[in-house]
Amino acid sequence: MFKNSILITLLIFTVSCGYEPLFSKKNLIKNSNFSIDKISFIGDRDVNIKIKQLLVTFSTIKKDKNFTLEIDSKVVKTIIAKDIKGDPSQFNLDIKTIVQLDLEGDPLEKITFNENFKYNNKQDKFEIKRYEREIKQNLAEKISDDLIDKLLRY
Repeated sequence: MFKNSILITLLIFTVSCGYEPLFSKKNLIKNSNFSIDKISFIGDRDVNIKIKQLLVTFSTIKKDKNFTLEIDSKVVKTIIAKDIKGDPSQFNLDIKTIVQLDLEGDPLEKITFNENFKYNNKQDKFEIKRYEREIKQNLAEKISDDLIDKLLRY
């Protein structure tokens, strides 16, 4: 009983102390020196939706540097290995994203992001589709984080 009361007291003090992570998304948006005017997408719908969700917060407040982004994403699923029967046993999901950066109407550069993930096949086809969607979401999140880091350096 005594241990539980100490744990609860510690939890209350820790939660109410006002701690905020230094590199949280809220601080990142507040301290950034850029905004995104327009984003156009070509390519895989799932990847583009996830990237848009993560970048839309940078388009709410106008800053010193206003970027226009054209994002082209491609997803390639390849078979790496097959079992004895000839059925695929291992896949590779590769996402290639090309971003055309324009700063206030002037073209800057094209940036290419490549992310891939290897995974094993499963018997349940529904489960493998759901797993592939999760992989796409995670890789798209990684690409958008890399893009934000690149934009912060300009």
